[in-house]
Amino acid sequence: MMAEIWKDIPGYEGRYQASTKGRIRGVDRQQAVVYKDGRSESRLLKGRVLSTCPGSNGYPYVGLRKARDADNATFYPVPHLVALTFIGPRPDGLVICHADGNKNNNRLENLRYDTQTENLLDIYRIGGKCGKLSIEQVKDIKQRLARGESKSSLGRAFGVSKTAIYYIAKGEHFGWLNI
Repeated sequence: MMAEIWKDIPGYEGRYQASTKGRIRGVDRQQAVVYKDGRSESRLLKGRVLSTCPGSNGYPYVGLRKARDADNATFYPVPHLVALTFIGPRPDGLVICHADGNKNNNRLENLRYDTQTENLLDIYRIGGKCGKLSIEQVKDIKQRLARGESKSSLGRAFGVSKTAIYYIAKGEHFGWLNI
């Protein structure tokens, strides 16, 4: 089992770190404390692992502040912070992929940059669905289209619109899937 490694998040050096286990933490830091009688001292504030909140897209998010007294936090998806920290900036045109399809498994070994098509293929490889149709259903639709079934009847049979079937037939959706 690999030991957890912590590294500063680019842009938040000395404030926040990401780990190879997919966690985000605030770092230990010194804070000046001024008492009512005028005395002052410096205290060590222990860093802690941050709690996540679920985003509407299913990814866990954390809020980071540039300064301790900043009014608002900026919220980031955890996999984006882990990938940025350990893999580097995301190249144009690529997305962050979870090899196991689990948006909550943000361990470094589960993340990579790849194309959106490869990301969808990962989901299907593990038996998942993206949208309403599974890969087996799309194969069935393509075969039935080749036999001459109407888009309207296929839409009704699979619970999708005839427009969705049209895009499958045209190759704009699932064009990468060969039967």
